[in-house]
Formats: sequence, C-alpha cells, structure tokens
Amino acid sequence: MDMTTKGLSSIAIDWVSVTITMPDDDTLVLIALNDDDTWTGFRDGDRWRYADGMPIEKERVTHWAHMPPGPGAERESPTLAAPVLIPLNEHTIMILGRADFACMRVAQRLRELGHKINRNAQEEQAAVIHLNLNMYQQHGAAWFEHANAYLDQGCPASTKAEPK
Repeated sequence: MDMTTKGLSSIAIDWVSVTITMPDDDTLVLIALNDDDTWTGFRDGDRWRYADGMPIEKERVTHWAHMPPGPGAERESPTLAAPVLIPLNEHTIMILGRADFACMRVAQRLRELGHKINRNAQEEQAAVIHLNLNMYQQHGAAWFEHANAYLDQGCPASTKAEPK
C-alpha cells in the first residue's frame, strides 16, 4: 500500500457566504474570517462566537460551512443534506417574483452591454433574474444599487436604465 495515502480521506467543504444565509443558532460550524483564518464557531443570536465562547466582530466572518464528518463517517450510507437555500425575504421575493413582461427593457439594456439574450419573454426574464440574483449574492441588501450601477454604466444621464 502506498504510505503517502494510507489513512487519508478527502471531502469537499461547501462554504456559504454570510450575505446569503446564516447557520442555526448554537450550531458548531467552520467559519472563515476576512483575514483568511479558519476557525470553529457558532451563532448566538446576532453575535458570532468562537467555539470557546469568545465573541467575534460580526464583520470579520465572511463565510461558514457545516462541520465535516469524522473519520470513517464517509463509509456510512450517505444521507442527503438539506440544501443551503438563498433566504426568501423582501429582496429575493422582489427578484424571483418579477414577471416576464416586466423584464423586456432591462433585458434590452443587458443586450446593449454585450449580453447574448434571445428575444423571447422566458429568456429575457431568466437573464434579468440571473443578473439580480448574482448581485444579491455578491452585495446582499445593496444588490439593487449595484445592479442599477451596472446597468447605468456608459449611459448619458437622460437615458439611464430604469430600475429593475
């Protein structure tokens, strides 16, 4: 047996941005900090804490992940983990609930910016929702301002893209 791999196992860790969702309170998770350190910690209401209970400044935590299984756990029959969903809140309802007929003008602006979008309601709606969801994932509650800034780039003041 090759001694370099004896006893080693690998797993994938799915990191979740804190702008998308948070773990349940008091659940021990891996946390990534803005200085590239990784620790174990948990949420205590609106506060992040290290595993030993010491508080962490909220803005230092950028991502979290569920704890990996212990040694030998990968041999057990796999169970499907609950998917990490984007929260359904006022922002995501606004993004996901956008009617296809309300996407035509934004889709046209995206075409002007170089996006390849077929001229049918379904693909225009998908392109606008895709843009907005990406902005939400990257910027959280500030997604709307960032999406508008992207759409407004290079537009004269009199022809600014209408808000989504």
